[in-house]
Amino acid sequence: MAASAEPGVPTRRRLPVVNNADAAGLVAMLHAQIDTAIEHRSDAAAAAGIVIACKRGCNMCCLVPVVTTEAEAVAVAVWLAQPENADVRKQYLAAYPAWRATLGSLI
Repeated sequence: MAASAEPGVPTRRRLPVVNNADAAGLVAMLHAQIDTAIEHRSDAAAAAGIVIACKRGCNMCCLVPVVTTEAEAVAVAVWLAQPENADVRKQYLAAYPAWRATLGSLI
């Protein structure tokens, strides 16, 4: 922390502001790395005869609230807004009211 006007009291530093496009891009890169790691894990599990119950992309988010960063939420919104994802967006919008009612104040 930087020195403060008052001796012995540190001042806070402001973090750099990241715009939505950069945030979504960073999250996409992170997810690509995670996807690669999951593929390696799945290959290693299969080679060892271990069965993983859920498949790629499953993290029980349909049943359990998943905490995300704002950048991850922006990345999802950007992805859902793309015309080629219209079917997924339609499914999301159809499921959202029930999901929201179930989670209530947790959101």
